[in-house]
Amino acid sequence: MEKVAGTKTSVYTGCFTNDWQHIQFKDTERCGTTLALGAQPCVNANRISWFFNFTGNSCNVDTACSSSLVCLDMGCTGLLTRDTEMVCCTLFVVLLMRLLLLCLSTPIATPVGDCFPKTLPLLLHIH
Repeated sequence: MEKVAGTKTSVYTGCFTNDWQHIQFKDTERCGTTLALGAQPCVNANRISWFFNFTGNSCNVDTACSSSLVCLDMGCTGLLTRDTEMVCCTLFVVLLMRLLLLCLSTPIATPVGDCFPKTLPLLLHIH
């Protein structure tokens, strides 16, 4: 990791939930002064960039189910335009079972639990 510290590495995180924040706020006695902002999804990429001393772009993407694909596209675009030297793309998963069950019960989830609109033919879904 020392070799990449200080490099123009971009970090893109895909996160459309705030369940980590809910978990952190459950125990109010453990909530420090930095938790109010630090548990927000908008700073996920910035925390990673700061921790590893990356100096490239840093952005959290919230486009629901397509967040990881948008992150990957942004990363590839940065590499193609030479705006960045390396890219780190991450996707944050749903941590709370209650939220996962709510997401799966929406009309956008297919019978197998994937995030395709039900209006798309299931023939497009490759197993």
